[in-house]
Amino acid sequence: MTWFLETEATKFASFTGHRPKEIFGTYDMDNPRAKLLAHELKKEIERLIVEDGVDAFISGGALGTDQIAFICVHQLKKKYPHIKNILAVPYEDQANGWEEQLEKARLNKWKKAISDLELTLKRYEKIVEVADEVVYVDTFEKYQPKNMKPEHVGRHSNPKLQMRNIFMVDHSEIVIAVYNGSGKGGTFNCYEDARKKNKHIIVLDPNNEFKVKKNAS
Repeated sequence: MTWFLETEATKFASFTGHRPKEIFGTYDMDNPRAKLLAHELKKEIERLIVEDGVDAFISGGALGTDQIAFICVHQLKKKYPHIKNILAVPYEDQANGWEEQLEKARLNKWKKAISDLELTLKRYEKIVEVADEVVYVDTFEKYQPKNMKPEHVGRHSNPKLQMRNIFMVDHSEIVIAVYNGSGKGGTFNCYEDARKKNKHIIVLDPNNEFKVKKNAS
């Protein structure tokens, strides 16, 4: 589970970014803006591989930026097979929330929600399957919420989402942030954590066609 801490990889980058509704205006991941984000992310990831020697990437597996970033790295592995694609999951039951939403959608016959959630679960299962390593962050005592009981390992807890972000920042030299400048939310908190820890931050600006924002860090 923790092999990457001792891997031959020499330079790590991680991702943070907003959920689909915030950056695309919809939870549907098959939309023109999602494709544009994937295009811009892939360009920046490849630049980091070629120019900066990054050979390991960590993403969180959540909807939106996380999953798109993971897929971009997975696609680039065909061209750069030496790179590692690591999934840092806040807790093992991460998909349970989507399954519960899907059940509710089916009961209410919300056709669009059913389709989106079925695709979400299918995509997540594939991501877990093809990852070079899946790390369940709440199994590390350092990254557990305060006073968490041992039997709660693997179970949902909102603070674990923040702890997952802290884990990724701690284990990366570079943080790639799809960040709209908002002063609140998980992406903002991750951005601030990276800034305070003097990480090199690369911002892809949702307000400017996901172009790299100059002087971000």
